[in-house]
Amino acid sequence: MTDRPSAFGPRYASALSDAASWHHGQFRKGSDIPYVSHVLSVSAYLLEDGADEDEAIAGLLHDSIEDANVTVDELAGRYGRRVADIVAACTDDWSGDPHHKSPWWPRKVTHIAHVTDAGAETDLGITRVTAADKLANLRSTLDSGDPGVFSRFKAGLGGFVWYQETFGRLLVQRLGGESLLARRLVNALRELDELVSGERDRLGDAVAEFGDRLSSLPAPEGSGPYSPWPWFALDAVHRSGGANPQRDLVATCWRSWFGGAMPEGVALETR
Repeated sequence: MTDRPSAFGPRYASALSDAASWHHGQFRKGSDIPYVSHVLSVSAYLLEDGADEDEAIAGLLHDSIEDANVTVDELAGRYGRRVADIVAACTDDWSGDPHHKSPWWPRKVTHIAHVTDAGAETDLGITRVTAADKLANLRSTLDSGDPGVFSRFKAGLGGFVWYQETFGRLLVQRLGGESLLARRLVNALRELDELVSGERDRLGDAVAEFGDRLSSLPAPEGSGPYSPWPWFALDAVHRSGGANPQRDLVATCWRSWFGGAMPEGVALETR
């Protein structure tokens, strides 16, 4: 530790207190780990990447709108407009109810576009805070040591992999190779790829066979440039333990990914 004067003062200390208060009683998915550990990790990754105080504060508070029902105006009043704008841009659900969010697939597609389609004039702090959030989530998952960890996520293994890989690579491209955050994210994505390769080997040909049956379906509304089917197939087969998934399980996956019931007439019966 050096004796250089800290650039962080009462605003950051206040944000630490607010993060602890606003996320009090919340826990990481499927665990008894207090949720505040996540926002502390995000802020730490930002600080280690050379973030300024606004970005470090936004890291602490990045889930406050989505999970604690804090308003943009409240954030702006307490921490300034830039912090509020970064947190707003990092928010993919505005319902204020972490247990009843809008359908997963179109929400994630829209959020990726919102963060990564911005021009060069857009505040890079949005990209940095988002990248730190994705890195913290990815590291927590990879380091969990729990073989059932992917069952904690709404879209299972397939959805987690699609989201992390798609978003992660776009964020790395935007950050540039000199960023410590980008290098850490690349390394974590490499670990994820190795893990998924092992899972694909374990699941055999069932993923490819089920994906072929899905491929004739049109992409659901709100898919943008992405097709969900290879990843949806990975999720469904993973949930079925490697067997061709039965219709009831496919319907459960459908609700988790797209919301609502699977359309009538979709022929997905096993062969």
